[in-house]
Amino acid sequence: MTADALHTVKATADLIHQQGGNLVLPVKENRQALFHALDALPWADTPIGHENTDTGHGRTTRRTMRVLPAPPDLPFPNVHQVWLVERYVTTNGKQPAAAQLSVTSHPAETA
Repeated sequence: MTADALHTVKATADLIHQQGGNLVLPVKENRQALFHALDALPWADTPIGHENTDTGHGRTTRRTMRVLPAPPDLPFPNVHQVWLVERYVTTNGKQPAAAQLSVTSHPAETA
């Protein structure tokens, strides 16, 4: 199950797990403990697992994805993997960046 950040709460994760489902949830700063735990991971030392570049509508968008096993002390239930997607959009010579942290209950073998 995928959902927006509003549903990144322990009760939702537990319910999905109890019903036999898997989750993919974004993590934003409003979930402080979880966000800070993910933000503190060694992303700079983690190789890029996937990269994609698209060009269109007057801009070039490059996305990178780095994936790590979930730390055992992560303050969120039933998570097997965590990831960071970074997006760089080049328009008129400028390149702002954006980042998104996420969690999933899918183990690496089935993700």
